[in-house]
Amino acid sequence: MSRGTSYSYLVTSEEGDVVINTGTPYQGGRNRERFEHLLGRPLKVRKIVFTQSRPDHIGGWAAFADDPLVQTIAQRAFPRIAHERKLLASYFQPRAKRVPATMMPKKEHEDAWYHGTRDPEPLTLFGDTCDVSVGSRRFELHSTPSGETLDSLVVWLRWRAHSVSG
Repeated sequence: MSRGTSYSYLVTSEEGDVVINTGTPYQGGRNRERFEHLLGRPLKVRKIVFTQSRPDHIGGWAAFADDPLVQTIAQRAFPRIAHERKLLASYFQPRAKRVPATMMPKKEHEDAWYHGTRDPEPLTLFGDTCDVSVGSRRFELHSTPSGETLDSLVVWLRWRAHSVSG
């Protein structure tokens, strides 16, 4: 886990790495540095999973999607919700300057929230559930549209049991 405005998570496997959320645009590179420092090796990102389309979850995407083999996965409402957020930015921005700015006073945060978040592409979208595997790691993604956003999802990490002979 790498702490930020929202947390970014890394799950490793012998076939590559899975990143769950990436932070804001100004946090993505730092999140990657933290993971690589902890592992003592460069990341080999194969999948990026977004649990929602808010900028503090997706903004650091470019720092992790540097390989053409990276697949970026989101719930099917992701493009619509992200687009609506941009359309409503001028309405929400004055409020955001008063409320969230007291919690997150960095100018970079305000810029990221309304202007500096590049749309991730290409996206692999799913409806209700999606199974994802990287190496020996298996993930179940479940849509939870009544969560914080209408494009929310939860990630369930399924551990494979290994047989032990005796």
